[in-house]
Amino acid sequence: MNAKGFFDLVAAMRAAQRRAERNRNDRMAMTYARDYERKVDEEIKRVQLITKENLNPRLEL
Repeated sequence: MNAKGFFDLVAAMRAAQRRAERNRNDRMAMTYARDYERKVDEEIKRVQLITKENLNPRLEL
């Protein structure tokens, strides 16, 4: 995912979170908000792993 895709994902997540906050009884809004949060968390973990690997290259023997 590129920076624009991540930005769009976070913007969609925040919109879903706001919708869920306004309608606390709306289960579907909460599900969407959690789904977006999960996707953002997965992308953060993916980038952290790439960054860690770039900072600590493996020795090929």
